[in-house]
Amino acid sequence: KAKNPSFNPGALANKVKGAVAGWGTNEAQVYSALGGARTNVERAALRKAYKELHHVEMEDDIKDDMEDHELERAQALMQGKAAEADAATIKEAIEGAGTDEQAVRDALRGKSPEELEAIKAEYKRMYGVDLKTDISGDMEDAEADNALALADGDVDKADAAELEDAMAGAGTNEEKLKKVYERIREEEEARARKDGISPDELKQRILDRNARVKGKFAEKYGDLDAKLQDELLDGEARPKPGTRHAAVDDSDLKVLDALREGDPAKIDAAKAYVEHKGAYASDDELEKIVRNQRRQAELDVALEMKSERNRLDALKASGDISDEDYKNQSEALDTAAKDKDAIEKKTVAKAERNMGALKTQYSKATDGRQTFDNLIKYETSGVSKDEIKELVKSGGKLSDAQELFYAVEGAGTDEDKIKEVLKGKTPKQIAAIKAEYARLHNGASLEDDVIGDLSGREDLDVGHTLKYGDPDTFAQQLEEEKDPEKY
Repeated sequence: KAKNPSFNPGALANKVKGAVAGWGTNEAQVYSALGGARTNVERAALRKAYKELHHVEMEDDIKDDMEDHELERAQALMQGKAAEADAATIKEAIEGAGTDEQAVRDALRGKSPEELEAIKAEYKRMYGVDLKTDISGDMEDAEADNALALADGDVDKADAAELEDAMAGAGTNEEKLKKVYERIREEEEARARKDGISPDELKQRILDRNARVKGKFAEKYGDLDAKLQDELLDGEARPKPGTRHAAVDDSDLKVLDALREGDPAKIDAAKAYVEHKGAYASDDELEKIVRNQRRQAELDVALEMKSERNRLDALKASGDISDEDYKNQSEALDTAAKDKDAIEKKTVAKAERNMGALKTQYSKATDGRQTFDNLIKYETSGVSKDEIKELVKSGGKLSDAQELFYAVEGAGTDEDKIKEVLKGKTPKQIAAIKAEYARLHNGASLEDDVIGDLSGREDLDVGHTLKYGDPDTFAQQLEEEKDPEKY
């Protein structure tokens, strides 16, 4: 549980049973549930929970419901044989009518050289043919280039091929183009968290990787800049800055330019500009853009703290700092890492700066014809407008009380947001949220408003949480009872 806090063998067992029970089989749900058990101990716990809950061996239920490569994949997951499971995934994706190219890419992407070699070896052992031979025989053009590059561990070449595939044939898949660069950013952010580099180093990594992709594209498909402009502007010239009522819409190209440049404010401003240029602006998309200013601030603060620790450890390893100075600075970093109030203050300040940068870049994207505040004022509506305006004012994050208010206010109910806010909360923390809710909304009852918007199992679960706290906090609650001074 400590290594995988989200592991719940009973929930996974029920997920598997639900996927194989009755008519038909939800193979994707089986794979997802089995993959949720990551270690031998967890896999044993899952098998035990399945037997206790459903009075049958999980392996037997799956064998009765699946066959061929689907069964091979499930069995490999049950045994923790990752390479064998990936090999079966790929075989299942390319055999028969049609090819699931995405499944092939997902099985190969993000793997180390050693893992890729293991997948190739298992594929040859299981099916008597080389993996790359099967891919070449089943896929063609840029799709094949993509999968073959991933099999070789050349992610930059694979990304270049995916860009080409998005522009090949009739029409251009703008969302697929954006996804390539957004995925690059996500992958580099994950690496940055792991490696403990600074925000500036992260930005440089993204720029370097985008440049490598551009180079790989040039090797096989031509000039990326020229091709993007030609595809996204239908062969027309790009409007000059300041051109009013331009016949050519370059909003998608602005997003891609920003993604390739790697500036978060420009990226979000360009995305907001796309909403402005569309038939109508999506409240949900604009909300995501505003909330991203806080997310980016949290990421930057976390990277700064970890990179400072890495810098200090590097000085010690190289002998460029005395033991006493290292001890003093290390203790200071430990203290800072525990100071939640100071971390929050720094995060809020960064989020506010991010919001200011977003507004500046949005004004530039519109050539000064519209402010970001006016975009929200005139192109959003109802409760969503109120929520987004409050998010802008607060740097992209609302208080728990306000998050719950907007989750139930207006049409529809955001059950996921309610669960997210209440997760990990003790009765004491929930009481504070209730008090703030009543203060902000003329004495209204949080419990009445939330429960009144739910029904069935959701009503019961949320009602219990509002009364007793998140079940995951019960151990903490017992500790608080034993030692209230500590908490």
